Formats: sequence, C-alpha cells, structure tokens
Amino acid sequence: MPRMIAISCLLVASLVALVACSDDENGAGTTTPLASQAATQVDTTPGTASGAQPTSVVAVQTAENTLGFGRAPVTAPPSGTGQGSLILADGGTPDVGPDSVPFDRMAFQFDGSMPGYQIQYVPGPVQSCASGERERLTGAAFLEVRLEPAVAHDEQGAPTVSPTELQPGLPTLQHAKQTCDFEGVVVWTFGLSSEVDFRVNTLGGAILVIDMKHP
Repeated sequence: MPRMIAISCLLVASLVALVACSDDENGAGTTTPLASQAATQVDTTPGTASGAQPTSVVAVQTAENTLGFGRAPVTAPPSGTGQGSLILADGGTPDVGPDSVPFDRMAFQFDGSMPGYQIQYVPGPVQSCASGERERLTGAAFLEVRLEPAVAHDEQGAPTVSPTELQPGLPTLQHAKQTCDFEGVVVWTFGLSSEVDFRVNTLGGAILVIDMKHP
C-alpha cells in the first residue's frame, strides 16, 4: 500500500509539472494584455494617412505620465500639420493591481496626425456645436475632450467612428457622446457620476487615453 501511494504521488507531481511547462510555453499568466501589443505597433507619421486599423486600447498598460491625476485643464498642440481622422472611441474599466487606484478609461485612436487637444470640465447643459441643441447626457459632472484639427467623417460624410455614443454605466464614466464634428473640430463629452481627478496619456503618436478615478 505505501508503494502504491508513492507511485500516485509521483504521477500527480508529473502532471502538475507538465501543465506548468505548457502554460509557460503558451505565455499564460502574462500581465501584458494583447491589446497593448497591437496598440503600441501603431505609429503614424505626422501629416500622412497610415491606414491604421482600430484596436481596443482600454486594456493597454500605459506608462506613468508626468502629469499624474488632477482636475486642471490639460492641453497640447497638434503633432503635425495634417488633420487627424478619428477611427476609434472606446471606454471601459482596465484591470489594475491591488495597490493601484481604480479608474475608468476613454481612449481615442486616429489615422493621421494626432490633433491638438483640450480636456477640461464644463458646466451643463451640454450643447451640440453645430445645432446648438441640448445634448442629453447622463451624469453629475461633464468632462469635455476637444480635438483640433480633427475630423470624424469621410469625404462622403459617413462617420469614421462607430458608435458615436457610449453608455457604459461605469463607476465614474456613465455616458460618453460625440457632441461635435464640424469645421475641423471634434468634441466628445463625458457624463461622470461626480467630478473626479483625471490624467492623460498618448501612445504611439496615434492614441489619446483619458483615465478618470473612481469616486
């Protein structure tokens, strides 16, 4: 009987070792999401169309930026002389480590130059830039992302990004909507559960990432 128990234990140990080796070969347990590998390969040349394809960037691991979290407006000039075409607007809550501050994220990807941007809180009610009509946005605070020069439609007038409205109902990000695509200006406005600190990152010259702390 003791000999049979010993043999069983050896078999179990062998199986565990085999599974562990298989996981290592397949890259299991890696902390780098696939989305980050795809997104970091996107690197457009200012002023030219790259033909970049939209890729989910909510899970991208961004480097620590120099701005950090805060509530002051964040502005930056365009990276080139061309007009950036918006091809992706994506929102979600990335996985973070147990010691990290949780946050929601909106990410925008462009084909062409990264436009200049101005990100700041604005008072409600939010209005459409073209018609002046009131935009219905869920939230107690509104964070505006103004992109210029930028466009969110092609030469035929068809949208280059879809959808143009998201209602994820996340802890902070309740609603996000494109409120302007007119005369070289694209604006997205976020409806937040409350006014919170946010930070801004750029990736590969083609992706703009806005993180908003949970309340």
